[in-house]
Amino acid sequence: MRIEIPFMKGHMGGNEIVLLWGDIPGDKELQIALAALRPPYNLGQELGLLRKTNRENVLEVNMTWRFDDEYIEMCGGLTQVLGRALVDVPQLAAYFGIQVVEPAFTISLETKVGLIPITVEIEQGGVKRVLTDMTYYGEQCYREGVREVHVAGVPGMKAGQFLIMKADEIVNKYPTVNLERMDKNTLAILEHLQEEWQKKYFPAELGFTIYDLHPKDKGQARATFPHNAANTYIEPSCGTGTVAAGIAMLEQGEIKTQNGEARISFETGGEPTLGGPELSDLILKVADKKVVKAEFSHSLIQSLATGIIWFRY
Repeated sequence: MRIEIPFMKGHMGGNEIVLLWGDIPGDKELQIALAALRPPYNLGQELGLLRKTNRENVLEVNMTWRFDDEYIEMCGGLTQVLGRALVDVPQLAAYFGIQVVEPAFTISLETKVGLIPITVEIEQGGVKRVLTDMTYYGEQCYREGVREVHVAGVPGMKAGQFLIMKADEIVNKYPTVNLERMDKNTLAILEHLQEEWQKKYFPAELGFTIYDLHPKDKGQARATFPHNAANTYIEPSCGTGTVAAGIAMLEQGEIKTQNGEARISFETGGEPTLGGPELSDLILKVADKKVVKAEFSHSLIQSLATGIIWFRY
């Protein structure tokens, strides 16, 4: 049987994300999603299957990425691309009955971690900013554990399913690492860190954030996200990884709060190396030294393509 599925492809800071919607058989969703991400399609790194609900301005989503044969909990970049797509792709907003209005509109995305509100700010008909409320994801991180860890001789932090490490600590242990070039030697060491992480903290996931406090432009930190070094897969930007890093940095006293709020901008995007030309902005509400609200946005979100995918099964 052949079916036609509308799609939209976009990116957040170079992280390519695909959205599918329409009449997709429920028992074929994951098969279709993974086919779209893998050869011969190779549409992107991560994908969201969007579904209607009976609630106004609420969409459901199942998310996956090309390196697992199952759904993933959350993708912050997908929420950013979705916010942009609702403005850039009128047929998507029309399908879900979303009213795109200035100066802003809000939808909610039902995910495996909970309801994620997305506010799209519009100026002169274009997207000014997409603000994703990642509070439920932050709560998930705390439920799964936030604590110090040591992996292959390098200290770090566990924040939910993420391994968070400072670039300086990695270089101290492995002086030949060059996170601004990501050469073969560096990738081999990062792969070793991930392998040891998964052995020592089973069932640890591949989520990996590396950051430092040596910004080169307008940020307060730099970050990169080598989620699968064994397959040379490094995300230049990552919403979940940014929130996890913020939680870890707050735990370590590296983010200062004022009147119960903390803000930090990470230089990310562009090439898959440490730092980048764009900003991932994080706004945290803090109570009793714990994040109680987390909002995230990225400075560059773009729509790349729309069309129809044909699948046979």
